[in-house]
Amino acid sequence: MDSWGMRLGAGGYGIDGDTFFSLPVMVNKLYGKGPHYFELGAGMTLFAFNQDRYSYSYCSSGYVDASGQYICTNTVVENYGYEFILPVNGSPNLMGTLNFGYRKIPVDGGFTWRINLTPIFNNNGFWPLFAGVGFGYAF
Repeated sequence: MDSWGMRLGAGGYGIDGDTFFSLPVMVNKLYGKGPHYFELGAGMTLFAFNQDRYSYSYCSSGYVDASGQYICTNTVVENYGYEFILPVNGSPNLMGTLNFGYRKIPVDGGFTWRINLTPIFNNNGFWPLFAGVGFGYAF
């Protein structure tokens, strides 16, 4: 049996001004004959985050006036960037994913499990050693 499938998800958080949102989409195909399958897939994750939490500013030059007050004449803002394994160039952004794995789905229902190698990539690089394990019950 060869079977196509699509996975769609959503996730995020908002804590003390730090926010993150993700929307993963993946297409998978199962190759094999029950209960053993090879899983192959590709997709992408759209994500957005509060960029203000990943920058800082400082005064790079200035002078002290006649009253003793320091006057800044040049403020520098530096972004140190967000990273999820790979550096990210701002928000919103996309991260590509691949999926290679083994899935065991019982023919008549019962305990099911899977193990996957899921490399990720973006315009800043490729990370091949991202993996996952899943457990569940098939009806």
